[in-house]
Amino acid sequence: MARALMETKIDFDYFLKIANEDFEKAWMRVFDSMVLNKLKALKAAEGTWYKIKYDKDEWGKFEDDIKRRYTSHEFTQLKRYGFSGVSIEKRAKDTDNEQYYNLVYRMYSRNVHLADAHERLGYIINENFDEYEQSRILALLQAAFNCSVNVIYKSNDWLGKPISLPEPKKGTKPNQTKCG
Repeated sequence: MARALMETKIDFDYFLKIANEDFEKAWMRVFDSMVLNKLKALKAAEGTWYKIKYDKDEWGKFEDDIKRRYTSHEFTQLKRYGFSGVSIEKRAKDTDNEQYYNLVYRMYSRNVHLADAHERLGYIINENFDEYEQSRILALLQAAFNCSVNVIYKSNDWLGKPISLPEPKKGTKPNQTKCG
């Protein structure tokens, strides 16, 4: 959950960043990446136990239309990374979310690469592993909470503040975001 919330925050911040530059282009990139994702899912399901029928020619036209809107490199990046066209690490850097990225992604990366299992077995940390693990969990929960609150406040700001939200403590208010 922490990872999903962190990615949502970074993606939302990145969307606002590009939407502030060109709103129509930003929405088109989101829509195009959604269509490409759907096409990828349809192709992946083809020939599996999940029998799905779709008109390849019709969906191929959608992909061709999208391809015409971008350079070859941009299209490849759109298919690979979604609307942003850049990696999650780059999106995090471009939106000043590098600290969240390092905290959340790096901790999950440790699990994928078995660093926690090695530590649990005593290869690196011999004592106080439970305390160490608990502190990491608390840090992830705090990051998840902060990302959620930040998205709520930025969404409210972007929509012209239709909801009266309490003012955060001094120094913790999310950046004001304008979008046209």
